[in-house]
Amino acid sequence: MWRDLATGLAARLVSYVFFGVGFWCLFKGFIETNYFIIAGGVVLVPVGMYLMVKARRKAFNDLRESMRDEKRSDN
Repeated sequence: MWRDLATGLAARLVSYVFFGVGFWCLFKGFIETNYFIIAGGVVLVPVGMYLMVKARRKAFNDLRESMRDEKRSDN
């Protein structure tokens, strides 16, 4: 249980870091007019969003699976 919780939190933390760094790169790139930093931000924001969705779906799938296992053990 603790391992699943730690894995889920770590995955969400990593996705938030990618998302935040992406927006920071966009901000810095537009302030300094550096197209390479803007391109990095443009790539990192969708990657962070993808990781958020993937972590969330995994958490729901694990919860659904554990609920199915409990129903089977009750019968």
